[in-house]
Amino acid sequence: MNLFLRAHKFVIALFVALFLFSLYFSKDIQIIYDFESLFPQGDPDLEFYNDFKTQFEPDDNNYIIGIEEKNGFFKQEKLKAFQQLQDSLIAHPLILEGISPTSIKLPVKSPFGYLTVPSIHIDEPQRYEQDSIKMMQDPLLNGRLVAQEGKSFLMILKTIYPISQDSAEILHDFVVETLEKSPFENYHTIGRATIQTEFVRFQLREMLLYTSLALVIVLIVLWLVFRKPVPVIISVLIVGVALVIFLGSLGYFGIRMDFISALFPILMLIVGMSDVIHILSKYIDELKLGMQKELALKKTISEIGMATFLTSVTTSIGFLSLLSSKIEPIRHFGLTAAYGVFLAYIVSILLLPAALMLFDSKAIISNKNILGKLDPLLNAIHRQCKNGGTKIMGAALVLILVFIYGTSNINPQGKLKNDLPQDQKITFDYEYFEEIFGGFRPFEIALMPKEGYSFRDIEVLNEVEKLEEHLRKDTTFHSIFSPNDIFRGIQRARKSNKIEAYEIPENQKALDISLRELEKAPENSFNRILTNDFKRGRLTAKMPDIGSGNAEDLIEQLQKWRDANINTNILDFRITGSSLLFDNNHKYLVESLFKGLFLAFLVVSLLMTILFKSWKMVFISLVPNMLPLLATGAFLGFTGIALDATSSIIFTISFGIAVDDTIHFLSRYKLERLKGSSVDSSIHRTLLISGKAIILTTIVLFAGFLILCTSKLSGTFKVGLLTSLTLASAVIADLYLIPVLIRFFYKEKA
Repeated sequence: MNLFLRAHKFVIALFVALFLFSLYFSKDIQIIYDFESLFPQGDPDLEFYNDFKTQFEPDDNNYIIGIEEKNGFFKQEKLKAFQQLQDSLIAHPLILEGISPTSIKLPVKSPFGYLTVPSIHIDEPQRYEQDSIKMMQDPLLNGRLVAQEGKSFLMILKTIYPISQDSAEILHDFVVETLEKSPFENYHTIGRATIQTEFVRFQLREMLLYTSLALVIVLIVLWLVFRKPVPVIISVLIVGVALVIFLGSLGYFGIRMDFISALFPILMLIVGMSDVIHILSKYIDELKLGMQKELALKKTISEIGMATFLTSVTTSIGFLSLLSSKIEPIRHFGLTAAYGVFLAYIVSILLLPAALMLFDSKAIISNKNILGKLDPLLNAIHRQCKNGGTKIMGAALVLILVFIYGTSNINPQGKLKNDLPQDQKITFDYEYFEEIFGGFRPFEIALMPKEGYSFRDIEVLNEVEKLEEHLRKDTTFHSIFSPNDIFRGIQRARKSNKIEAYEIPENQKALDISLRELEKAPENSFNRILTNDFKRGRLTAKMPDIGSGNAEDLIEQLQKWRDANINTNILDFRITGSSLLFDNNHKYLVESLFKGLFLAFLVVSLLMTILFKSWKMVFISLVPNMLPLLATGAFLGFTGIALDATSSIIFTISFGIAVDDTIHFLSRYKLERLKGSSVDSSIHRTLLISGKAIILTTIVLFAGFLILCTSKLSGTFKVGLLTSLTLASAVIADLYLIPVLIRFFYKEKA
């Protein structure tokens, strides 16, 4: 230790070099939004969907544009402008084709074979009235590509798949720039590319904003605590160095940040400050006792260093428990956060003492700081715990029962909208498609005729027709499209494009005629809903963002209806698609959450057993940490806030932070007991020494996380709100429950 302190300038120089190296590579950090990464790995539904995509196409390779015209589109200049807009867009290499009311053409049988006629005769204004009437009556167009009596047109652009983050941004910027140059002012966009781009950019802005705001909050709190510029500046610099080294290492190794791991900078800033405050407050206490700075640092490191190391271990264990999740972003967050916690510890334990060696005690100590002012509060807590232990334990027991009940009501009701920022165009656009076109969420069914049957058999079409009729009765589903529409289209084409002829063949003979006509019909895109061998089909629909729990109930009801109404000897079907996997994600969240917390509790219990060699101390250490977690779970349950991918990590963050303070308290208590102090005296001394650091770190952490409550992102808001709630309940549990439990298990003889 002496050698290390004497070499403090070398240590500082080493970290300066590492800081500059990391600063250079931190510019290479990338944030991505990969929707598919949320799908639970190992899920049989995921395996089925991957195979389904090879037979047809994915359900999220569309860039959708909705344009509103208050006076309608049926004016020649508007229709021409709309078609010119589509032509400009599909010229981009990332767009494969476009479908819209002005470009879609319907097949019609004539004496000379099959011809195609446009749904809108753009160059024949005299036919506009007739075209508009037909369009509103046409089940192929009304509600799918046109709505609001012709005032809203939809343009569906098929994009390459998969589309990378960089390509998504290029495409989105091109589309928006083209739309801005068009005569249409009221436009809306939705799709994978636009969500990836807008979400990532908004999150990057928020990450920079809230990291800066958290830094300001921390500076204010540190100044109120220490009232000297040197300890404040040193604290911020230490955490800043740790943060830059962390980001630089991610950039150097090409580790990309996703929508959850974008919380890392704030987490590093706030949690890293905990180590610094514990070390610095202990150092100041030793200096006030008249100890020389080198001796004060040695004593601080010897007494606080091990406790700080253990808190880093337990916090890392909490994060590493996320590796049990089946969801890749959560596993990535857990592993990278664990690395960040240990990095913050290493920087704090090495660089902070080296930096403090540069300053004498006068630059560190202030008689105006609030450390000494906490003594009356901590003395009062000591008296309350000593005299009212039974009441405190009774109240804790009642709260635990209430919190368990509340936690049991947690609702994994995930919605895609919950991930979108409030009061932003991307969210307004999403709501537009929900309201005007019946939703953006895809609903997919794989249609599987049984052995000996195919879509060449009228029996199969009849079973599919029963399914479609059932879905149409449910107002949840819109824009239903299936292989039956191919044969409806042939029937309609054979009968001069009459809308009333849009129905499936009435018998096998009529179907055989349609099959022969299909071979003559112009090339179409029926392979998107029917395989070439006619043995597999696809039913697609749109539905509102009703929530994963409601969707799960709906699918369960549909499966029951199938068992009662569909002849499964002829046709079977299976719900699939990205939306189903998104719903499964939320189902797995609850499972992985409790599994991860159980593993974390188990490992921490083993660690506490090794550290204290007493099952009583293990129990004492775990109970105060269960209470804040249950409080957070109960808050979710009672308020109905949905448990999603972001909020599920709150429990891990909270557990890691809550255990930190418990370890500091019990480590101090153990030291006091080893000095020969009584149980009561040891508790009192621990409250006065470690209690201050616990309160101060909680204030810093609470303020830092609370600032996130102003975020427009639901996930970030929930992290701020729920973590702040957990921290507040954790500090109360530590300062009140631990002393009471110690007295209960270690009663002193009179």
